[in-house]
Amino acid sequence: MPDSRLQPHTSFSVAAEGQQVLIPGRLYNDEPPTARVASLSSRQQQLLHCLHSRHCDGMVRQHHLEKVVGSVAHPRFHLHFTPTGSSWLNLVEH
Repeated sequence: MPDSRLQPHTSFSVAAEGQQVLIPGRLYNDEPPTARVASLSSRQQQLLHCLHSRHCDGMVRQHHLEKVVGSVAHPRFHLHFTPTGSSWLNLVEH
């Protein structure tokens, strides 16, 4: 992963296969180049998409969340992006 411009301000720990993994509350790293992502295994790509769903840039977050949700491919679920400062109620009202 490219170096971060800023340090994450909060993190949380999860257990994965008996190992403690520290997940950043928000990522400030640039996205890796497409060729680099393509060279990763599907499991590594999924992990990358999960981590980048914590990105500080909403458009980057949306892109990676769509990859995570798209990997499930369930016809009943649709990902809606609600920009910061907007209300999810706007989606319900329409």
